[in-house]
Amino acid sequence: MKNPTFPTIIEDCRRIKISDLKRLKYLEQNSVKYGLLQWGEENSISVIVDTVKCEMRLQYTYQQRHEINYTVALCRRPANLGFGVVWYFCCPKTNRLCRKLYLYNGCFVCRHAIPGAMYRQQTESKKIRYFSVIGAILQDRCEFKKYAKLYYNDKPTPQLKKYERWNKRMQKACQMLKGIQHL
Repeated sequence: MKNPTFPTIIEDCRRIKISDLKRLKYLEQNSVKYGLLQWGEENSISVIVDTVKCEMRLQYTYQQRHEINYTVALCRRPANLGFGVVWYFCCPKTNRLCRKLYLYNGCFVCRHAIPGAMYRQQTESKKIRYFSVIGAILQDRCEFKKYAKLYYNDKPTPQLKKYERWNKRMQKACQMLKGIQHL
């Protein structure tokens, strides 16, 4: 029997996202913004975002003992549409560009810097994933629009392709259910 590894689940880690900083207007050009990012009522991080120096300073307490204060580099790249910029974090451990940083061992890092980290779905068995697909299909079928166009200029629309894809998954899941019932 294989020993369990109990990997770090990425969805369970505290995280800072570029989209949150953008929503809070911390990434306005040529500015310095101060604020708090909060998780629940007790946990918060003091954030200073300096878009002139392209850096973000973090100050927080880790495990109620360690006062942590460090800087994460911010990087901006031109958007692929030709106007505007796209902001990224530069991971303090790997120097990779990323849009999310996760709290691991007291430091915010990208997911590639967390050894053995997995998404929750990666830890589920194949059968469990198929059962979750059944639930998604049933919910999706209820939401499938009665008057949705399935063809446009005699070509299948993305809605029809999505429906066919879900239908194939549903058939595969039903086959698995039949196999389980015969056991």
